[in-house]
Amino acid sequence: MIDEQRRRGSLEVATEPTEPMTFLPKTVEDIRPLEEARNAYARRALALHRGDVHATARALQITDPTLLARLGEGLHETTTRIGKAR
Repeated sequence: MIDEQRRRGSLEVATEPTEPMTFLPKTVEDIRPLEEARNAYARRALALHRGDVHATARALQITDPTLLARLGEGLHETTTRIGKAR
């Protein structure tokens, strides 16, 4: 079914998520670039892990360098070798 929909160029999507996801846009105006949303999610995850880059990357199932790249150049300067922001 999904393969057929992909060939036609339209996938059916649920109008309401099955789990509460407050970060999902509710209107067209709420839509943000995917990279912006992804990076904001990574920053929030880092805050919840109290600056522990390694633990955050592990929770997001990405590498430490990938997380640092998503967080931007500013964090590189304040990160120690053990992965905690100062």
